[in-house]
Amino acid sequence: MRTWQSLTVLAVLVAGCGSDPEAERAQGGGSPDAQQPVDASVPDTEPARDATPPSDAGADAADAGFVLVPAPQPPPPTFPATIGTLSIGLRTGTIPNAETDDPMEVCLSETRCFPLNLRDVDDFRNGGADVYQFEGVNMPRAEVDRVVLRTLSPATTDNDRFTPACLDLRFDGEPVYCNDAIGAHIGTGTSADEVASWRDPAGLKNACVTCQPSKLPGGPMLGAPGPDTVRAWVRTDATRPVGLFLSERPDGAGAVPVAWTTPRPEQDFAAVLTSPRLEANHRYFYRVSVDGETSQPFRPVRTAPSDATKVKLGFGSCSRDAAQPLFGVMKSAGLDLFLFLGDTHYGNSPYVEAHRFEYRALGAMGPRRDFLANVPALATWDDHDFVANNSDGACGGREDALRGFREAWPNPSFGTPTTPGAFTRSRFGPVEVILADCRYYRPRVNDPGRSCTLDGAPISTDFANGPLGAEQFTWLVDAIATSTATFKLVGCGSLFTSNGIDSWASFPEARDRLFADLATRKVPGVVLVSGDIHRTEVRVMPRATGYDMIELVSSPLAQFPKATNPTRSVCAGTDARRRFCYDWDSFIAVEADPTLPDPTLTATVHDEVGAAVFSYPIPSSRLR
Repeated sequence: MRTWQSLTVLAVLVAGCGSDPEAERAQGGGSPDAQQPVDASVPDTEPARDATPPSDAGADAADAGFVLVPAPQPPPPTFPATIGTLSIGLRTGTIPNAETDDPMEVCLSETRCFPLNLRDVDDFRNGGADVYQFEGVNMPRAEVDRVVLRTLSPATTDNDRFTPACLDLRFDGEPVYCNDAIGAHIGTGTSADEVASWRDPAGLKNACVTCQPSKLPGGPMLGAPGPDTVRAWVRTDATRPVGLFLSERPDGAGAVPVAWTTPRPEQDFAAVLTSPRLEANHRYFYRVSVDGETSQPFRPVRTAPSDATKVKLGFGSCSRDAAQPLFGVMKSAGLDLFLFLGDTHYGNSPYVEAHRFEYRALGAMGPRRDFLANVPALATWDDHDFVANNSDGACGGREDALRGFREAWPNPSFGTPTTPGAFTRSRFGPVEVILADCRYYRPRVNDPGRSCTLDGAPISTDFANGPLGAEQFTWLVDAIATSTATFKLVGCGSLFTSNGIDSWASFPEARDRLFADLATRKVPGVVLVSGDIHRTEVRVMPRATGYDMIELVSSPLAQFPKATNPTRSVCAGTDARRRFCYDWDSFIAVEADPTLPDPTLTATVHDEVGAAVFSYPIPSSRLR
C-alpha cells in the first residue's frame, strides 16, 4: 500500500546581509488533525511585540533586515491503493425541472454503492453543486470497475426524474474522475433520454477538471494575524498543492511562496496556511495558488498592529438571508478585523454534512467572500449554527457541529487541548478579543423554544458555571484577567445582560460570579459583545462593585433589510439597561484609540448602507 504524507513547508525570514542562502531555508511538516483544517506549524512562544508605528513600504522591511525566502514546494502527494475516503461531487443541471427529490446512488462495482443524501439539506436542487464524503470505505482501487449513477426508486414508480450536469470522484482526495457531459436524465419514467441507471462506458476518466466552480470553491479567507504571522484559509475541490505567496509590493512583484499545504477530504478539503515569522506590525500583499495556477489578485494583509496603534474592529451576527449585501458595505468601512458572533448560518442540524453544506454555500457568496479575503476574521457560534434553536450541550450533534466549525474557520484555536469548543482569543493592538462558546457545555433549562432533534451528552446540571462549563469558565476568567490589552472585548453568541431565557439570565449566579471575579481582580477595560436577538443594542448593566458592564449587541447582518421591512419595530417597549436600539440589518464598528490622554473605545452602529446611526464613546477611565 502506498501511504500519503501531509507536508506543510514554511519559509523563514533571515537577515538581509551576511547569510548563507542554503542555510536559510527551513522545512517543517506534520500530519493533519482529522477534526480541523491542516495548518502550518507556528512557534510555541510568541516574540515580544513591536511597539513601533506601522510600516507599509517594502523598503522598511529591507531596512529592518527581513527578507522573504521562498519555501520549496513539497513533492506531489501519494495516495493509497485502498480507498479510505471517497468524495463524490454532483452538480444538477439548470434546465427546467432538472432537480429532484428522488434518492440517488453512485456505484463503483456490483456490490459497492454509495447513497447520495445530505441530511437536512435540499440537495439535487436546480444548478446546485454538492459534495458527499464517505469515510472508512476500505475498497481496493483495483475493485473499481464502473461509474454508475442511478435512482433508488422502484422501477414501477414514475418518479421525479433527475438531470445531472456533472459528476466527479476523488479517491482519498485524488481527482480520478470528472464528466460534465453526461447527457441523460435519471428516472423511471419514459421521457426521452431517461434511464433508471446511467453507466459511463469509459469508466474512470477525467473529461473535465471539477464539478465545482473552480479548483478553489472557497476562500481565501484571512484569519486573525499573530504579532509576526498571517493566516489564510482555503477550500479546494480535491487534494491539490496550495501555496501562500507574499510580496512587499501591491502589484505582487517579487512574490514568494512562504507556506504550502494539501487539503484533505477528511477536513472537507479545507486547510489553513500560516506564514513563518514576519516583520511585526507590517503590511504585505498576498495571494494563493492551487496546482500552480491562480486567478487571484494580490490583496493587502498585515501582521498584528502594535499596542500603540489605533485599530477598528467590526462585529455582527445572524446572517440568514441568501443575499448578504452588507458585506460589500463593510468592505468599504476600513475594518481591521471582524468578529462573527454566531448564527453565521441557519442549518439547525446535528449532522456534519449539513454544516459543511452551509459553510460551502456561505463561501460561494460573492460580497461575503470578497470581504473575508480582505478583512481578517474570528468566529464563535450560537444556536442555529450549533445544532438547533435554543440548543444546549445535551442536544445531539455537538461533535459534528464542532467538526464543521473547525473546518470552516481560521481561528487560532478551538478550545483547549482538554476542552474542545468554539472559544478562542486573539490580541490585536490595544484590543484583546476573547470569544466564549456558550453552547457546547450549556446546561439544560426549561426552555419551550429548544428544538433539538437528537439526544446527545448527558444533561448537565452545572449551573454554577453558566453556559460555559467549569473548564471554560476558568479559562475565560483567566484569559480576561491576564490580558494586558487596554480594551478586552469579551464575546458570546447569547446576551450577557438580557432577561431572556436563552441568555446568561438563565444563569444569574454564574453571571454574578463572573462579574464579581473581574471586580475582585480589578480587571480594567472589559466590554461585552454579543448577537442573537435580531436587533442591535447598546446596553449598560449597573454593578454594586466594580464598574458598570457595557454590552454591545449586533444583530442581524442579513435578515431584516430596512428597505423591505420599513415598519419593523422590535425595539418597542422599555428596558432600563438599554441605551440604544435599532431594528434592521446593521453592524457595529468599534474604534480603539490608545493615543488619547484617556484611551477611548468608540462604538458606532452602521445601517445596511453603511451610514452611522448611533455612536457611543467608552473612555478607558469608565472601565476601571
